[in-house]
Amino acid sequence: MKPQEIDKLKQLDTQGCNGTIQACIMDPNINQAHYADVLYYLLHKTLDERAYYEKMYHKFFNVITSAGLMTNELLELEGKI
Repeated sequence: MKPQEIDKLKQLDTQGCNGTIQACIMDPNINQAHYADVLYYLLHKTLDERAYYEKMYHKFFNVITSAGLMTNELLELEGKI
């Protein structure tokens, strides 16, 4: 990758808190990678992470609901009231 392309990746995570992006940037072979391949990898990881968070959200929601802890405030956040 070119230095400009690496800078574009760094702009996606200005605070340096996203482990997925940081792992790409800090890879010692980043200069040999193709920009499109890195972007595809990041997109794929993002979709995987989103699917994981949605799955965990549903599990937690079911636990909260079955324990009778669902309040009107939470239902409003869900758009069910």
